[in-house]
Amino acid sequence: MPETFRRGKIEDFIRRLQVRKDILKKQLEQQEFQDEQQYIKGQIYAVDTIFQELEAEFRTRGPYGPMMKGCRMREMVTDR
Repeated sequence: MPETFRRGKIEDFIRRLQVRKDILKKQLEQQEFQDEQQYIKGQIYAVDTIFQELEAEFRTRGPYGPMMKGCRMREMVTDR
């Protein structure tokens, strides 16, 4: 039971990170954020770093691994 709970929390956290990354990518394309591009790119880099740290911590071997078998991590993280 605790493993399922933790896996669910990790999956939820990854989903939220991917949503943030998607929003940042859309902002890069919007004219009103033209002056903020370097900052936004830095934020995207930071989110990617968190993804890498999660992969290392939970030994997911790339965006999807044996510990997270059955989760949707691959779909969420593949667009790097």
